[in-house]
Amino acid sequence: GHVVSDKVTISGSTAGWHGTVSVSIDGPFAAEAETRCGSSVWHGTFTANGPGTFTTPKATVSKPGWYVFAITVPGDSANVGVTSRCDDPAERFFAQTSPTLTTEVSSDRVPAGSPVFDRLTVGSLGGTPVTVIVDLYGPFASQTAIACSGTPIWSGSVPVSRNGSFQTVSFTPTVPGVYSYQATIASTALVRGTQGACGEAGEQNESGTALVH
Repeated sequence: GHVVSDKVTISGSTAGWHGTVSVSIDGPFAAEAETRCGSSVWHGTFTANGPGTFTTPKATVSKPGWYVFAITVPGDSANVGVTSRCDDPAERFFAQTSPTLTTEVSSDRVPAGSPVFDRLTVGSLGGTPVTVIVDLYGPFASQTAIACSGTPIWSGSVPVSRNGSFQTVSFTPTVPGVYSYQATIASTALVRGTQGACGEAGEQNESGTALVH
């Protein structure tokens, strides 16, 4: 989903040369060394009037992995056309999934002995499976005393393979006080991790609190 472009320097042509340069992006590939032509996910063109440095049209890719730009400069009667190498390290780039994560506690006030759970909304996965780790901390004497550190009173995981809404299994607190969920998506080679803030409800990437009485 991020915008990319390529800078192309054309030299060695005659002063009067001009042409329509073709641009493609091939990928995604699991490893940098695997980049090759033949699996294009984007095509574009730009007009070049003589030698110089040009910028390709902006493009986006939707899945994580390695990609490579391929540039084809046309020839004419006085100039030989050329195509960039698909194994050129200077033409490669890596796209990483940057998921979004919002959470909401099932109820902000429950009697002791009543179950609670956390609702998760995950987006921008780009088809990449992730595991959301959810920790519950508490009880605390007040909301200002909340700290998401040390050993949580409960931990769980939710495997997620698509964008959407999910929920944790329930936990039943028995001691009165304030509790706070915190959700985390860990960073991997393909995923840029994210973590909810501690003890704040109603904001993006932040976890809900529950008052048990």
